[in-house]
Amino acid sequence: MNEMDIIQKLNNLLSQIDTKKIGGKSYPSTYIVGCPRSGTTALLQYLASTEIWSYPSNLVTRFSSLPMMGLLTQKLLFSPDYGLIGVNDDIDFSSELGRSAGALNTNEFFHFFRRFFPNDDIKYLNIDELNKVKVDEMLHEISLFTSVENKPFLSKGLMFQYNLEYFHNKMKDDIFIYIKRDDLYVMQSIYYARKKQNSLDDWWSAKPSNFECLKEKNVYEQIAGQVLHTNLEIENALKLIPDNNKLIISYEEFTENPFGIINALSEMYAKHGIELSCEYISNSKLFNGNVKKVNDEIWSEFKSALKSVRNAIQ
Repeated sequence: MNEMDIIQKLNNLLSQIDTKKIGGKSYPSTYIVGCPRSGTTALLQYLASTEIWSYPSNLVTRFSSLPMMGLLTQKLLFSPDYGLIGVNDDIDFSSELGRSAGALNTNEFFHFFRRFFPNDDIKYLNIDELNKVKVDEMLHEISLFTSVENKPFLSKGLMFQYNLEYFHNKMKDDIFIYIKRDDLYVMQSIYYARKKQNSLDDWWSAKPSNFECLKEKNVYEQIAGQVLHTNLEIENALKLIPDNNKLIISYEEFTENPFGIINALSEMYAKHGIELSCEYISNSKLFNGNVKKVNDEIWSEFKSALKSVRNAIQ
């Protein structure tokens, strides 16, 4: 029996538990949104390392049919008070295309969210598709998860990001953090992700609402369109969401002063009647990854594509 067989068998058993009969505890959750390769993973890892939030780890995601059970198992195995396994560093601030290593490192939690969505991809959903999203069931299971440690829930919210206004209306108390990075360096990172994951000709990751039009463009305009349209769709939706439910940050400022995010979130949670307590965390492993790695010809293609797509948007 291989790893996936074990995980599937485990989750088949967990799915037979009627979670409606289990009481949970709700807090305002924090969801990170943004274009792929804009710093969403680094931000998730930093916030998770503060221990303010309950977050999905690589261990927990193996219990995607009932994450509460995963978190309880994790505590039994790794808690310093009664755990069986000792670890020196839970979150090492490294990842490969959003994927981290280690049992307690952060996970994007797609296996969980996809249970409640009619789609697997990160994409814009039309009204018929939105009506199929089982939001209430999802929120109930998150409340079970937060009841284990009595902490708010923290996760990436990429499945929500092309329909943020809709999900805000269903999740009134939750907070969305939008992280934005210099467009050229996001393009460069997506370019390398395409080369590593599949090929330059294959689309990689999130699909904005005009994906069908973008996929007919050349590689550089596809990537530029993915970046600019993703940011535009998120930003337009955030204009319709109250200030108490959104935080907009830049990747560059985050890597320079990560604790400033904690201060801002503490003020936001205070408005929801919740006090966050966290001592100053200095993490030397965070760094600004905005370094030019491609040759001048490709860099020029990035710039030209950005200009072309921006002009088309205007």
